[in-house]
Amino acid sequence: SYTDLEEKVEARTQELARSVGELEIASQHKSRFLAQMSHELRTPLSAIMGFIDLTLKNKYGDIPEMARERLKRVEDSAAHLLRLIDDVLDISKIEAGRFELNVVQYSMLSLVETVVIALENEAAAKQLQLAVTTPPDLPIGLGDEGRLTQVLLNLVGNAIKYTQRGEIGIE
Repeated sequence: SYTDLEEKVEARTQELARSVGELEIASQHKSRFLAQMSHELRTPLSAIMGFIDLTLKNKYGDIPEMARERLKRVEDSAAHLLRLIDDVLDISKIEAGRFELNVVQYSMLSLVETVVIALENEAAAKQLQLAVTTPPDLPIGLGDEGRLTQVLLNLVGNAIKYTQRGEIGIE
């Protein structure tokens, strides 16, 4: 009975070792995929951002102020998308134990404005109001502005997604 038990333990141990090896290979493939995907997404996004920049600098002629404002929003959204691509790559850094926060001073008011600008059209499409209440003396924040922006974008984006009517408040 004891010998039989030892054989079963040995067989299970070998099976587990094979599974761990397969998982490590799969993880390596995932990391390579993420790096390749990042490159493939960055290339057209960089071209889009370049054309926006040239257009805003009137390289193709003067543009009306309303179009300029919309292009600035597109530019902000493209920059946000670029940050999201970077966030996807952070997954591999987390797995490797090399993830670091980018702690800087930032304007909390600017962070909120960035989120509102990025999502106000989505809210308007559902006929929702975005009500923003910020005190005039908001302090300067210290933290990873990109990560905090992503958190607020996710929270407000989910609020828009799951709210059928009324308003969404950011306070």
